[in-house]
Amino acid sequence: MKKIILGLILFTLITSEILAQGSAVDLGLSVKWASCNVGADSPEQYGSYFSWGEINTKSKYSQNNSSTSGKQLGNIKANPLYDAAAVNCGSAWRLPTKEEFEELKKRCTWQWTTQSGKKGYKITGPNGNNIFLPAAGFRSDASLYQIKDAHGHYWCSTPIENNTTSACAMDFNSRIYTMENESRYYGFTVRPVVATNYDIKAIKWTVETEKLNKKEFNIILKADIKDGWYLFAQDNPNGGALPLHFDFSDNNNIELIGDVVEGEPIVKYNKSLKVNEHYFAKQAVFTQKIKATSDYINVTVKVKGNVIKDQCIPFSQTLDTKIDNRFKVQGYTIDELLEISLSLLLIGSIIIHMIYELLFKKAPKKLNINEVRQARSIAGLRSMSYIEADTLLNKISVIYNSWTQYVDESGKDMCIITKHSQAKKTRLLLEEIAAAMPDDSDVIREYNELREHYITSTKRTYNASTPYIVISAILGVVFSLIAQEYSMLGFVAVSIVLYIMASMTPVYMNNRRVLNGNNRSAWFMSGIIAGIFGTLATAKTVTTITKWSDGSTTRDTDNSQVWGSLIFTIIMLFIITMFMFVVAFINYLRNYILHI
Repeated sequence: MKKIILGLILFTLITSEILAQGSAVDLGLSVKWASCNVGADSPEQYGSYFSWGEINTKSKYSQNNSSTSGKQLGNIKANPLYDAAAVNCGSAWRLPTKEEFEELKKRCTWQWTTQSGKKGYKITGPNGNNIFLPAAGFRSDASLYQIKDAHGHYWCSTPIENNTTSACAMDFNSRIYTMENESRYYGFTVRPVVATNYDIKAIKWTVETEKLNKKEFNIILKADIKDGWYLFAQDNPNGGALPLHFDFSDNNNIELIGDVVEGEPIVKYNKSLKVNEHYFAKQAVFTQKIKATSDYINVTVKVKGNVIKDQCIPFSQTLDTKIDNRFKVQGYTIDELLEISLSLLLIGSIIIHMIYELLFKKAPKKLNINEVRQARSIAGLRSMSYIEADTLLNKISVIYNSWTQYVDESGKDMCIITKHSQAKKTRLLLEEIAAAMPDDSDVIREYNELREHYITSTKRTYNASTPYIVISAILGVVFSLIAQEYSMLGFVAVSIVLYIMASMTPVYMNNRRVLNGNNRSAWFMSGIIAGIFGTLATAKTVTTITKWSDGSTTRDTDNSQVWGSLIFTIIMLFIITMFMFVVAFINYLRNYILHI
């Protein structure tokens, strides 16, 4: 019931907007044309005058008060900032495009006539329906011109390429009707159009490149056409639909050899238009031979034309393909091989560094008094003096004092390593003392105690998010099976290994985070995952119970919150899974390089 009500409301709004502009006349074209101008109540009335890209009328029309003259604008159709038809007649209406005016010009019959005392053109479409365009002149400054001469000027939504002061307009008098470039500040009339509901995605284009020799290639464009639809050919004659056109002008590194070659079209006589129309059904193939002036080119093709089913509909589409004539090794160019090699070198260096830190970086050796005395004897050294021993003991005392001081829970003063600089200075001192081969028992005892503190403080501990690893592993398998892309599984597996290794954090860094109340790095991703699932858990199914006057009851269940949250959860989990490699690299920088 709710859907029906919403549909009725939407239908009412759209219908009221269309009726506000009069009737929408179906001429058998790609759009329906309004029966009268913007601001008019009947086909013969001139209506309101607008500068191009402006939505309000004004008392004076000049270059100085034009709001769009000098602005670089694209097609303004249906844009509420610039489209006078959309703003003044309702969002169902808009300005016609240049192509739609061209279609009106070429597919319809134009008859100069007088209707209710106003001169203009009666335009009859292929299906026999007609509209009337009055010759309403134009406004410049505060005056109205060309009423007696019976000229008409109607804006369309299309600007002039590389010209910020002009736009396209349909101009006519009793002898001619044609598209012209006009200054944007002029006050012209507007005849709105309303889009039809026909499927304009009737063609699926594919582009292939065929190598003929080292420099010459064929660009092959294939059009798969839906059943019941037809694509007009390049040589469709005047009087029929606009012919198909391929534009290669945006390419700088190719030379066209000849014209686009197409297959044999169907030729059929159109009684209404009195022309033999040329068109394709189901599939059409077009080939353009080119000469490449560069080894690597991105070829762009602009395609414009018309398709027809119940009505003729213009379309415009940009297609592209690549020509790659570079030297390759196993399918890779030198640049690509260099890029891959540098990436592998970077990743390999990171892995080797982490393996060294985790497995092979040795702590300073433990000293034994008997071994030290034997070493000194072999080296021919005398026993260490009391002064030398006191000097080393003082250095050990100083290094302790350089550590971070804090008070533990029992109120006892403590000092621990919390910074990389402290750990580095401690190791250097241990290496200095070991190199001095002290044979004093007090020095050896203090050295070994300092060594144990250092080893304990620099030991790396697991600081990764287990939920993040589990979720990533599961999603990696699921998405790989769904997409049938097993390289994704390998990527996730490598990312997990790198993430675990990169998350191994020295104890002294964890100590600092605890003292600073900032020990959340290990659980950051766990928190994100919990938040994502929390969003899903809070989604509710809304059930509306309606009791009717006859005593019956209906239930309307709305699961939009649940479905929306589920889609959000899947997308976010996929993103953070693919993001794991980046997280691993960030953790590597934090825990192995920057020590923050």
